[in-house]
Amino acid sequence: LKKRNSPDFIFIDSIDYTGFKFSDYVYLRNRYGSKKTLIFIAHSSKNGNMRKTVSEDVMFDGGLGILVRDFIATPIKNRFGGFQDVIVYEEMARKRNPAYFTKELKQQKS
Repeated sequence: LKKRNSPDFIFIDSIDYTGFKFSDYVYLRNRYGSKKTLIFIAHSSKNGNMRKTVSEDVMFDGGLGILVRDFIATPIKNRFGGFQDVIVYEEMARKRNPAYFTKELKQQKS
């Protein structure tokens, strides 16, 4: 990561299975956080709660937390502003969650 022309975005998928501790995350953040964007992917239960404590701690410390469910990305934490949903894959999102789009149409008409 410290080499010239190394990637600017680092994805860690999945933090739940890396064996990371919060201290490992703090080390990466302090060492590379000003030069690299660290993106951690974590698993959650069906109700949206993180499965591991380290995932909760990283999300609490980070600037942005996004829950992706049924191909719809919903910001649950954003220190930079903006909480609008983003459709990741519209065709599948409409199949899995048609009520979401019905609700969206009603809001647009009002």
